[in-house]
Formats: sequence, C-alpha cells, structure tokens
Amino acid sequence: MTAKSWTIPIDSEGLMTFPEELIKEMGWEDGTVLAWDYTPDGTIKLSAVNPDVLVKGVIHPAHL
Repeated sequence: MTAKSWTIPIDSEGLMTFPEELIKEMGWEDGTVLAWDYTPDGTIKLSAVNPDVLVKGVIHPAHL
C-alpha cells in the first residue's frame, strides 16, 4: 500500500472537516473513535481505535 498524507485545515471555530475521500479510504464511519499520535517531526497520525479498549474515553495503556 502506498502511504498518503493529508493536510486538514482547521476553521475559525477550531473544527476540522475530513475530506470524504479520506473517510472512505480509511473505512471510518460516523462515531469512529480516532487515536492521535504526535510524531517527532510535528505531524499527527490518526488511527481508528476499538471502542472496547477505552476506559472513561481514554485508551487503556495495555492497548497502546
């Protein structure tokens, strides 16, 4: 699989809108829980998280 990167703008209210192509390609649906991983170069990687591993809305360390 070829890696892709996306630049997602943040609007004046601090909201991000993901392009439909990205959502479809990633297989995300309304309600998909995303984990944010900040990399040393300043980029942010998002990945879907199984909601069963969340404890009070936070990923349990055993599942990182």
